[in-house]
Amino acid sequence: MFSGLVVTLLALVAIGYSVTALMLGDPAWFLPPEVDVPPERIIVYEAGTRHEIRPGDDMYEPLAQAIADALRTTIGFEETTGLSEISQQDAYERFVSVEVWYPKPLELHMRFRVAAPTRILLPITGRHVNKAFLGTEKGYTAGALVLDPTRTERIRTLLRAMGIQVDS
Repeated sequence: MFSGLVVTLLALVAIGYSVTALMLGDPAWFLPPEVDVPPERIIVYEAGTRHEIRPGDDMYEPLAQAIADALRTTIGFEETTGLSEISQQDAYERFVSVEVWYPKPLELHMRFRVAAPTRILLPITGRHVNKAFLGTEKGYTAGALVLDPTRTERIRTLLRAMGIQVDS
């Protein structure tokens, strides 16, 4: 009797895990998100001005670490939030945004289905603050990661240290 119950429970757990892994397309969905690929470049857009930060630049390491920390502590996913062409243009030309480019697709293990991005856009001011949009060379995908505001504040602090106005 007891062994039958154990087998049944193990079977239910295995079925639950398998269904979730298939739905999410990620067999490691239960692991915490890990950003283990350093960005090849970080671009800060400040109301139309473009600041490119590369490995070896003073702000590269702290900014790359702050971005990775923000992505590791994602608190949700909004399927209905998208980045329209107008919102993307505004992120580049009207507001402060950070765009991070990676040399290869990131494997973000999450409890929701997300693309393996090679670039991520984080609006710092304007629309979609505390969100992260995932994209590839072809463009940004639908949906947005919801970021912990305490983690994005670290990014804002670093941008302030660069002389960028992030309090609007």
